[in-house]
Amino acid sequence: MVVAAIVLWLGGAAVGQTRAGGAAGRMIACARSGDGTLRLVRTTLACVGRERPIVWNIRGERGAKGAPGLVGPQGATGPAGPQGPKGAQGETGSSGAPGSRGAPGLRGQKGARGDTGPTGPAGQPGPQGSTGPEGPAGPQGPAGPQGPEGPPGASGTTVVTGTPVTSEENAARNTLVSATASCDSGELLGGGGLVTTTSNKERVHLVASYPSSETTWTADAVVAIARLGSHDTMTVQAYALCSS
Repeated sequence: MVVAAIVLWLGGAAVGQTRAGGAAGRMIACARSGDGTLRLVRTTLACVGRERPIVWNIRGERGAKGAPGLVGPQGATGPAGPQGPKGAQGETGSSGAPGSRGAPGLRGQKGARGDTGPTGPAGQPGPQGSTGPEGPAGPQGPAGPQGPEGPPGASGTTVVTGTPVTSEENAARNTLVSATASCDSGELLGGGGLVTTTSNKERVHLVASYPSSETTWTADAVVAIARLGSHDTMTVQAYALCSS
């Protein structure tokens, strides 16, 4: 028997093949352990030593029908055929659509000037113009008569100190302390203010300082951050500006 040896490389391993085969439709080879060399044989019994048999089909099962291929490019136009016999005259077709407008003609010569027409109606008034520059000042007029005497003004202003109001020790957040200062009967309230006293000023915020009536000034402060602190209090004292 004549044997033709073929050496292939599969995955980096040398494969020695011989023209041999197994049963119809199958191929049989012996794979040598270590270097993976393949040797084609006719039967698995031909494998010896450290070889192991490998069997595979020569032809697989028929696959499913593939999808139609893309349409190929249009072929070149063939040569013109011979002229056919003259056909019978067809019926008259319908009128075609109007053609596009042609280009304007040349401008004619200027005609003679016509008679002046009658005067047209008056147009609507135009918008008001912008204000002109200011004119020079006129002469000073005579002095007017003296006006009536006005009501008497306030005779003086005093600062009224309200009673201080103190929170409990280590007051909780959002604790509100409100204090007032009031004018005496017959006096007018002209303004007011407040003073807050605490060792943790960053934890006390002013909420309001306002006239709560015609004679009373009210001041509110609140604990804004956590608690005041152990043994710490907050005192609010209001002040009123009173005029007689």
